[in-house]
Amino acid sequence: MKTIYTACLWVPLISLGCSSADPEGSTTTQGAAGSPNDSSAQDDERPVVRAGTPPPPITGGTLLVTDDGAYALASDPDRDLVHIVDLATSKETATLSLDSGARPFRLAQDGAGLVHITLRGSGQVIAVDPTSGVLISTTAVCPNPRGIAFVEATNTMAVACAGGELVRIDADTGDITRRDHVAPDLRDVLLDDDTLLVTRFRSAEVIAVDSQGVSTAHGAPLSLTAQGRPHAPSTAWRTFPMPYGGWMMLHQLANTAPLDASRPDEFGHDDADTGFDGDADTGFGGDGYGGGVFGPPCGGAVHPALSAMRPDGSIIHGMAVQNVALAVDAAMSPDGQKIVVAIPSQHNALDGFELESEVGLIEFDLRDFDGSSDVECDIPNALDAFDDFVAVAFEPNGSLIAQTRASPSLYRITDGEVVEVIDLAGDEVVDTGHDLFHKDTGAGLSCASCHPEGGDDGRVWSFTGIGPRRTQPLNVGLRGTEPFHWDGDMADMATLVHEVRGRRMSGQGQPSERVEALQGWVFDMPQPNPVRKLSDAAATKGAALFLEYGCQECHSGPNLTSNAYSDLGDGPMQIPTLHGVSRRAPYMHDGRAATLVAATRDMLALTPSGAQAPADDVDAVVAYLEAL
Repeated sequence: MKTIYTACLWVPLISLGCSSADPEGSTTTQGAAGSPNDSSAQDDERPVVRAGTPPPPITGGTLLVTDDGAYALASDPDRDLVHIVDLATSKETATLSLDSGARPFRLAQDGAGLVHITLRGSGQVIAVDPTSGVLISTTAVCPNPRGIAFVEATNTMAVACAGGELVRIDADTGDITRRDHVAPDLRDVLLDDDTLLVTRFRSAEVIAVDSQGVSTAHGAPLSLTAQGRPHAPSTAWRTFPMPYGGWMMLHQLANTAPLDASRPDEFGHDDADTGFDGDADTGFGGDGYGGGVFGPPCGGAVHPALSAMRPDGSIIHGMAVQNVALAVDAAMSPDGQKIVVAIPSQHNALDGFELESEVGLIEFDLRDFDGSSDVECDIPNALDAFDDFVAVAFEPNGSLIAQTRASPSLYRITDGEVVEVIDLAGDEVVDTGHDLFHKDTGAGLSCASCHPEGGDDGRVWSFTGIGPRRTQPLNVGLRGTEPFHWDGDMADMATLVHEVRGRRMSGQGQPSERVEALQGWVFDMPQPNPVRKLSDAAATKGAALFLEYGCQECHSGPNLTSNAYSDLGDGPMQIPTLHGVSRRAPYMHDGRAATLVAATRDMLALTPSGAQAPADDVDAVVAYLEAL
């Protein structure tokens, strides 16, 4: 049985630190710890832990409870396992070991009781019998399968792929029966009555697909305000159907106001007992980037939030989640009244204090939702469970099952109380670089806030004095591409960690060995599979044209970049790598090109021989880029 840690919540404990029980039962007090914004700051001196196999970025949503409540199945991308747990006996009855790098993800049950699971790394869907623990079938579907749902009317599994395909698989045989192209960056699949819906991950759009494969816009969370600041929806972590119709989406809210990068995200001080006045002239915090405990509530650049579409088509909004850097999964209770959100464990390092915040599960009441465009900002109810939760699902009787990541287990929670912790197979997976990337810096932000799943949020931010800058992806093989940022203003990872994670995001100072751990994890992050094979005829033609047009002068070598600079009208910008370029619309530093076709056409026009590149040439070069 795992120890359940006592939570250290922010506000009541800011002046005294916080005590919590460690796994051995001893008690430690979190006292003063500095940040790089303070001359008296102390670096984060915790020891570095490096996993033998670096864990992949957190994806969330890897848990399913079968319709009859008999089993829980948990995908485990950190260990390439699938756990099958008998909920009556609370025992893991089978553990499926997958090929290294398979990275199991979403799960869905068909009409015969089989559970189908997408494997993001291997591009497959497997079918598993939970009663016997036997692998029934394996189907190669697409390079990057994500969401999956059972369509009873056709007895098929609908699979959404990052490349834009929606693939139908016969639930009995595993054979592919249909393949349609909907839109890039697909995420979840769900049914709202008889309507098949798919979501797009970074844009948080919802698309309806009819029986002929024709797609139409269905809806999306609306642009809105939080604490008087304009926000726009992004990064749809999880979308699921509501029991009485419509859908619910856990997504992020991105602040669209200009952000000031020139001032540090510092907290104000006074001589009161707490040492804080709560009215700081903060940099990114005050202008909408951080916020933290003492900055404006939900004044940060990014916050988790919930939105829903009612059966009548109207959009309703819940609360933006204050002081939570990352929320990756959500589930609704069988009665449709409660929504529980999973939060990977957080670490808040504040100016003068270090607080260990283990608020792993929070609960919303659907009555808190309304149809206004002004989102309430609050800290919802925290359930009596504190761990690094990455997935949640309800049993038919209303009990909650929650999955942890680093030390694999399932929590069973009834009426807000932990009644059982079920240990799962597999060793603990802890990695300092992974932690530094995902955990809260102290400003209600983490690296993963703008780089979900190690990639990018697809947003173009407006920075005061700098201009528009599109978030750059990190899962593209960054080793050897220094300096970083579009302007090349970050010489190396140490500079970036100090300036961005430390100064702008209120992060605690990191000594060199911890910076190296973060750098190693980021540099070794697995890259998603290309959406097209290099052997494809169109890609082969495009590769020749790529050379003919002289594109390799800027995009060459193993990193597909010369690391030189080019001026497209806004000053010199560092030439980015082309690895994974098909996954990251919009394009250019300011997002001026909405599609890869538009970006390729514009760039070919800048080459000596490409003033008016024929459409066929553009299409062929795009095909080649899709294979990178």
